[in-house]
Amino acid sequence: MTEWFYKAVPSKANYEDTRLLAKKDGFLCRSAHTKNGALVEELRGPAIGDVLHFYFVEQRRTPRPLGSFDIVGAEGHPHAAWLGAQVEGTALFRVTNPGFASQLRAFSEYDEDSVFKEFTGWLLKMQKSAPPPLPTAMLLGRATQLRKRAPA
Repeated sequence: MTEWFYKAVPSKANYEDTRLLAKKDGFLCRSAHTKNGALVEELRGPAIGDVLHFYFVEQRRTPRPLGSFDIVGAEGHPHAAWLGAQVEGTALFRVTNPGFASQLRAFSEYDEDSVFKEFTGWLLKMQKSAPPPLPTAMLLGRATQLRKRAPA
Protein backbone atom coordinates (compact mmCIF):
# COMPACT_ATOMS: atom_id res chain seq x y z
CA MET A 1 0.00 0.00 0.00
CA THR A 2 1.31 3.38 -1.03
CA GLU A 3 -0.01 6.74 0.11
CA TRP A 4 -0.63 9.54 -2.40
CA PHE A 5 -1.47 13.22 -2.00
CA TYR A 6 -3.86 14.73 -4.53
CA LYS A 7 -4.58 18.44 -4.85
CA ALA A 8 -7.68 19.57 -6.72
CA VAL A 9 -8.17 23.20 -7.70
CA PRO A 10 -11.37 25.08 -8.64
CA SER A 11 -10.65 25.04 -12.39
CA LYS A 12 -12.68 21.80 -12.72
CA ALA A 13 -15.44 22.01 -10.11
CA ASN A 14 -16.02 23.98 -6.93
CA TYR A 15 -15.29 22.68 -3.44
CA GLU A 16 -18.80 21.47 -2.65
CA ASP A 17 -19.25 19.63 -5.96
CA THR A 18 -15.81 18.03 -5.63
CA ARG A 19 -16.55 17.02 -2.03
CA LEU A 20 -19.91 15.46 -2.89
CA LEU A 21 -18.50 13.61 -5.90
CA ALA A 22 -15.77 12.07 -3.72
CA LYS A 23 -17.78 11.38 -0.57
CA LYS A 24 -21.23 10.55 -1.97
CA ASP A 25 -20.36 9.00 -5.33
CA GLY A 26 -16.88 7.70 -4.45
CA PHE A 27 -15.37 9.14 -7.62
CA LEU A 28 -12.49 11.42 -8.54
CA CYS A 29 -12.74 12.37 -12.21
CA ARG A 30 -9.37 12.25 -13.96
CA SER A 31 -8.66 11.79 -17.67
CA ALA A 32 -6.28 8.93 -18.40
CA HIS A 33 -4.91 10.46 -21.60
CA THR A 34 -3.62 13.83 -22.73
CA LYS A 35 -5.37 15.64 -25.58
CA ASN A 36 -2.86 14.07 -28.01
CA GLY A 37 -3.75 10.55 -26.82
CA ALA A 38 -0.72 9.72 -24.64
CA LEU A 39 -1.35 8.07 -21.26
CA VAL A 40 -0.70 10.56 -18.44
CA GLU A 41 2.48 9.09 -16.92
CA GLU A 42 1.81 10.10 -13.31
CA LEU A 43 -1.39 8.03 -13.38
CA ARG A 44 0.60 4.79 -13.68
CA GLY A 45 1.55 5.18 -9.99
CA PRO A 46 -1.58 4.85 -7.85
CA ALA A 47 -2.94 1.29 -7.63
CA ILE A 48 -6.03 -0.37 -6.25
CA GLY A 49 -5.43 -0.77 -2.52
CA ASP A 50 -3.41 2.45 -2.23
CA VAL A 51 -4.54 5.43 -0.13
CA LEU A 52 -5.30 8.82 -1.65
CA HIS A 53 -5.22 11.87 0.65
CA PHE A 54 -7.44 14.35 -1.17
CA TYR A 55 -7.44 18.17 -0.74
CA PHE A 56 -9.11 21.16 -2.35
CA VAL A 57 -6.91 24.23 -2.70
CA GLU A 58 -8.12 27.66 -3.71
CA GLN A 59 -5.64 30.44 -4.40
CA ARG A 60 -4.44 32.17 -1.20
CA ARG A 61 -6.60 30.00 1.06
CA THR A 62 -5.83 27.25 3.51
CA PRO A 63 -6.12 23.80 1.87
CA ARG A 64 -9.36 22.03 2.72
CA PRO A 65 -8.99 18.29 3.23
CA LEU A 66 -11.69 16.27 1.49
CA GLY A 67 -10.60 13.07 3.20
CA SER A 68 -8.41 10.02 2.98
CA PHE A 69 -9.72 7.36 0.62
CA ASP A 70 -8.85 3.82 -0.37
CA ILE A 71 -8.57 3.42 -4.12
CA VAL A 72 -10.87 0.49 -4.90
CA GLY A 73 -11.87 -1.60 -7.88
CA ALA A 74 -15.39 -1.78 -9.28
CA GLU A 75 -16.17 -4.84 -7.13
CA GLY A 76 -15.54 -2.73 -3.99
CA HIS A 77 -17.54 0.27 -5.17
CA PRO A 78 -21.17 0.99 -4.25
CA HIS A 79 -21.94 2.16 -7.81
CA ALA A 80 -20.25 -0.65 -9.76
CA ALA A 81 -23.09 -0.64 -12.30
CA TRP A 82 -22.01 2.84 -13.43
CA LEU A 83 -18.59 1.61 -14.48
CA GLY A 84 -16.92 -0.13 -17.36
CA ALA A 85 -13.44 -1.51 -17.78
CA GLN A 86 -10.36 -0.50 -15.85
CA VAL A 87 -7.96 1.62 -17.90
CA GLU A 88 -4.95 -0.58 -18.66
CA GLY A 89 -1.85 0.38 -16.68
CA THR A 90 -3.79 2.53 -14.18
CA ALA A 91 -6.29 2.28 -11.32
CA LEU A 92 -8.76 4.43 -13.28
CA PHE A 93 -12.13 3.12 -14.47
CA ARG A 94 -14.33 4.16 -17.37
CA VAL A 95 -17.80 5.60 -16.70
CA THR A 96 -20.40 3.82 -18.85
CA ASN A 97 -23.62 4.87 -17.11
CA PRO A 98 -25.29 7.66 -19.14
CA GLY A 99 -26.86 9.23 -16.04
CA PHE A 100 -23.58 9.50 -14.15
CA ALA A 101 -21.78 10.69 -17.30
CA SER A 102 -24.44 13.40 -17.64
CA GLN A 103 -23.82 14.44 -14.03
CA LEU A 104 -20.09 14.74 -14.76
CA ARG A 105 -20.79 16.64 -17.98
CA ALA A 106 -22.71 19.22 -15.91
CA PHE A 107 -19.33 20.25 -14.47
CA SER A 108 -18.42 22.12 -17.63
CA GLU A 109 -14.68 21.80 -17.02
CA TYR A 110 -14.58 17.99 -16.72
CA ASP A 111 -13.66 16.47 -20.04
CA GLU A 112 -14.24 13.01 -21.38
CA ASP A 113 -11.03 11.08 -21.92
CA SER A 114 -9.55 11.91 -25.34
CA VAL A 115 -9.08 8.24 -26.29
CA PHE A 116 -12.18 6.56 -24.84
CA LYS A 117 -14.65 9.44 -25.31
CA GLU A 118 -15.94 8.52 -21.84
CA PHE A 119 -15.18 9.92 -18.41
CA THR A 120 -12.52 8.12 -16.39
CA GLY A 121 -11.54 8.36 -12.75
CA TRP A 122 -10.50 6.70 -9.52
CA LEU A 123 -13.05 4.83 -7.43
CA LEU A 124 -12.88 5.87 -3.80
CA LYS A 125 -13.92 4.46 -0.44
CA MET A 126 -13.65 6.94 2.42
CA GLN A 127 -11.53 6.10 5.43
CA LYS A 128 -12.49 7.12 8.96
CA SER A 129 -9.15 8.80 9.68
CA ALA A 130 -8.43 12.40 8.70
CA PRO A 131 -5.74 13.04 6.09
CA PRO A 132 -2.32 14.32 7.16
CA PRO A 133 -1.43 17.93 6.31
CA LEU A 134 -0.90 18.64 2.62
CA PRO A 135 2.86 18.87 1.88
CA THR A 136 3.90 22.52 1.65
CA ALA A 137 5.50 21.96 -1.76
CA MET A 138 2.04 21.20 -3.19
CA LEU A 139 0.52 24.53 -2.16
CA LEU A 140 2.08 26.57 -4.95
CA GLY A 141 0.53 26.80 -8.37
CA ARG A 142 -2.99 26.31 -9.60
CA ALA A 143 -2.40 22.98 -11.33
CA THR A 144 -3.83 19.74 -10.03
CA GLN A 145 -1.04 17.64 -8.57
CA LEU A 146 -0.44 14.05 -7.55
CA ARG A 147 2.50 13.15 -5.31
CA LYS A 148 3.66 9.96 -3.66
CA ARG A 149 4.18 10.23 0.08
CA ALA A 150 7.86 10.39 0.92
CA PRO A 151 9.06 7.41 2.99
CA ALA A 152 9.47 8.18 6.70
